[in-house]
Amino acid sequence: MSNALIRAVQDSLGGAVDYLPYNINDTIVTYGTPPIPLKGLEYVMATHNNAQVRLIMSLTAKGVFVGNLNGAGIIEVGLMADCASAGAIQAYSFTGVPMPIFSTDAKTGGTSLVAAAECRLIKTPPWRRALAPGITIFTFSTPRLIINHGVRQTE
Repeated sequence: MSNALIRAVQDSLGGAVDYLPYNINDTIVTYGTPPIPLKGLEYVMATHNNAQVRLIMSLTAKGVFVGNLNGAGIIEVGLMADCASAGAIQAYSFTGVPMPIFSTDAKTGGTSLVAAAECRLIKTPPWRRALAPGITIFTFSTPRLIINHGVRQTE
């Protein structure tokens, strides 16, 4: 990030840019309809299946950046083993209806978020479960994933 860009962000926010890592205790994840907040949260991870922007080279040697219309992605939520929220996710999955999931960091004023309007619970590979003992891992697939990294607010 250039110095000019950092100054512009600081001026627009009215404070200094905070480079501290996010605290998982400040993260709020809701799932289902009506949305229920998930308790016992250990981590949330989201990724798109395909790159969202790619460079197509042209004869001018500058190229053109083109956005990808395919916004499909994967959301992985790790919860403490045998917590009540894990039972709620499993109960919702028995309906077979895609459910919304929303995650935000309270310290960013809602600017940092992961959102998907229709998620389906898919099988988490055994090797992935073995990497995190004591954590129940839920993997969701969605055709439209929105990820915004946001900006942290300073006190």
